[in-house]
Amino acid sequence: MEPTTKKWYQQIEELTDEGFIFTESELGQNSNSDSLLDLMILERAPNLFTLDGSRRVHLHIVRRHLNDNDQQQDDGATYDTLCIEDIIIITVRHESIDYTSMKFLMDELSDAYRNGHLENQPDAVSYLDYTLYERRNDRSVGFNYWQEHQRNLNTADFLSHIPCDQPWIAHPPAVVPAHSIVSRVDKNITQTMLQCADACNTTLATICLASFCAFIYDMTNYWHDDIGITYTMASRPTEPEAGGLIGPFMYLKLLRMHLENGPHTTFLKLVHWVRSAVMEGFKHVRATHDPFDTNIHDALSPSSLSPEMCPCVAVQFDLEENNHLILDEAGDARLDILRNEDDGFPLDMWWRVASNDYWITLFNYNPEAEELRCVSIFPATLFERPTA
Repeated sequence: MEPTTKKWYQQIEELTDEGFIFTESELGQNSNSDSLLDLMILERAPNLFTLDGSRRVHLHIVRRHLNDNDQQQDDGATYDTLCIEDIIIITVRHESIDYTSMKFLMDELSDAYRNGHLENQPDAVSYLDYTLYERRNDRSVGFNYWQEHQRNLNTADFLSHIPCDQPWIAHPPAVVPAHSIVSRVDKNITQTMLQCADACNTTLATICLASFCAFIYDMTNYWHDDIGITYTMASRPTEPEAGGLIGPFMYLKLLRMHLENGPHTTFLKLVHWVRSAVMEGFKHVRATHDPFDTNIHDALSPSSLSPEMCPCVAVQFDLEENNHLILDEAGDARLDILRNEDDGFPLDMWWRVASNDYWITLFNYNPEAEELRCVSIFPATLFERPTA
């Protein structure tokens, strides 16, 4: 805690030779850095990555105590294994379509487990830090790409419908800190939603998503045009040990909502439309094999990747059971986020794709208490005044 401002800051201790054994992943060595850079620049996104400020993927293991049970290999070399109070620091180049560097990291961790360099023990790691470091790179090429493919999703027009204390033009905008509103749904309404899910042969999560879409339309009086809503799908890595350490890999999908305001637009039709749209999105997730086995055309396709610039509402769902919420599934693809077990509130996903989220809503259903809770989060963004 900083004593003057009373704010909490995360601090990484300086790495020194005294009292530490510092292990750097092979990707941090010169032999592989150039090949990784070539993959990122030449094969994946030649127009979206820049050479200035680009990062490699690093896995650092900081040892607080020497391990007495180091493994002796056939070649005579000694490999350190993880022990309690070790620190793992992962630094990765974080870009919207940087799937290649993620695959390198996954492969390396999988090899480390298979070769016995890392122990798969629940208490073997006391600190895990995902360091996602962004430089202020020129991303105008990426912005222009998505504006070209999603030109109907007008960011300024959408923001003008979000309530503010004063008109936008009155004063210059200011940064507003993030704040949240927690509400509990009446049990009678929750039961009605469950019955609706049963009648439509779908899940409560689908009903929540459809209800939220209807609410957004009603609030913004936006029935005549499109709204972009991103929802999250995830798939577990094929290596269970590494998957348990890193967590799920996320796929952000764009849901384009366009409904005509009229007597034929019913909520049940909206539910069926949302379910069909979500299931269609699952067809583009390569979850039955290597999730990174794709090509540049698939990665850049508007149907395959959520745009970076869109008036999106990040609709996410809390866990229902077994550490996963399944909205609808095809293979092992599913909606998935993580929960903070200390306070019961959901955490944002570990691996986020950069996007402009103006409003995040999370639904949490407790089947034992039959309680449905909704959390609306207004992130830090540019507004003239805090939102109403």
